[in-house]
Amino acid sequence: SEMCIRDRRLYRELSVESMDAERGGPALLVETATVQPHAFETNLELLGELRPQAVVEVLSRISGRLREVLVDRGDPVKKDQLLAVVDDVDLLQQIHRAEASVSVATAAVSREEASFENLKIQVARYRKLYNEDLVSTQDLEDLVSRMRVSQAQLDLVRAQVRQAEASLSELKIQQSQTRIYSPLTGFVGGRHLEPGALVNPSVPIVSVLKLQRVKTLVP
Repeated sequence: SEMCIRDRRLYRELSVESMDAERGGPALLVETATVQPHAFETNLELLGELRPQAVVEVLSRISGRLREVLVDRGDPVKKDQLLAVVDDVDLLQQIHRAEASVSVATAAVSREEASFENLKIQVARYRKLYNEDLVSTQDLEDLVSRMRVSQAQLDLVRAQVRQAEASLSELKIQQSQTRIYSPLTGFVGGRHLEPGALVNPSVPIVSVLKLQRVKTLVP
């Protein structure tokens, strides 16, 4: 029986060795773990170009000579902030002349209104006299004709007042356009003209950039 036990041990040892030989060596120890989610950070560096959300070229709405530019490149600006001023000396002179024309035309209206009202009173009186056979038909017709001419003259001077007032209003609008304001809040991206330069509605004075949001362009 002792011999039989030894044979069994020998066989077991031989069997383990033969298995290791078949596997190519001793058995490996392997550690296992439970799979869990995990966040990984990745840094990517690229060359690109930042562009503003909007670029507005600020122009003058009238032609003239630039008197002032109140901002420079890189300056922050707010919406409706004054950026530049176009010389308005000539416009102010035209406004003074237009105001005088309105005054003259208004005075003419007052004069013609008084004349017309006077003729209306005379016509009414002559008609009563005519009904009493105290004036002739010719006298009444002459007076009525004069009243109609006065009415036409009154209409004319009233039209002249409206025309003069319209011209004055247009000049005042042009004078207000000599002051150039920022259309948005942002930064001055470029200053294209200097004081003394001639401006017109097709020549930009400054450019304003809207930088609240930017676009990234990667080639």
